[in-house]
Amino acid sequence: MREDREIRSELLAELDWDPELSGRDVAVSVRGGVVTLAGFVRSAGERLRAEADARRLEGVLGIVNAIDVHPPLTSRKPDPEIAREIVTRIRAELPGRCENVRVYVAEGRVALRGEVNSIAERVLLEHLAARVGGIRRLANEVSVNSTAVGVPGPNPC
Repeated sequence: MREDREIRSELLAELDWDPELSGRDVAVSVRGGVVTLAGFVRSAGERLRAEADARRLEGVLGIVNAIDVHPPLTSRKPDPEIAREIVTRIRAELPGRCENVRVYVAEGRVALRGEVNSIAERVLLEHLAARVGGIRRLANEVSVNSTAVGVPGPNPC
C-alpha cells in the first residue's frame, strides 16, 4: 500500500499538469488512502476532471469531492439557458433516452433525474451536462433500470 504523502504529492503534480484545469484552487489531503479534494474551480467539468485525476492514481481507495464551483461572473448563464443547452446535448448524444431524463436548474445548480438503461448512459449524461458553462453544482440523480439494460427506448426525442 502506498504512503498517503506519496499519493498526495503525485495528485498535486497531476492537478498542476492537467491542461483542463485552469486557475484551480484545490487542496488535497489523503488519509488511509482516501483522498479529499476541497477548494474551488471554474466549472462542473473541472470539478469532475479533478476527481478523475485522483481516481487514476494507484493506492487511492476512496474520494471525497468537496470542490465548489465558482464560475467567473462574466460567464454566468441564466438558468433557462443552462437547461436548454443540457437538453440539446442530451438530445444529440442520447436521442432515444431524453424523454426519460429531466433537467432541473436553480441558481446554477443542476439536477439530472430520471432513468436510463445502463451505467454508461448515466455517466454520459453527467459528462454532457458538466461541459455546459455556468453550472455551479451538478447532481446526477439518474437511476439505472436494471431490467432493461441495453434495450433501446421506444420514443426518440
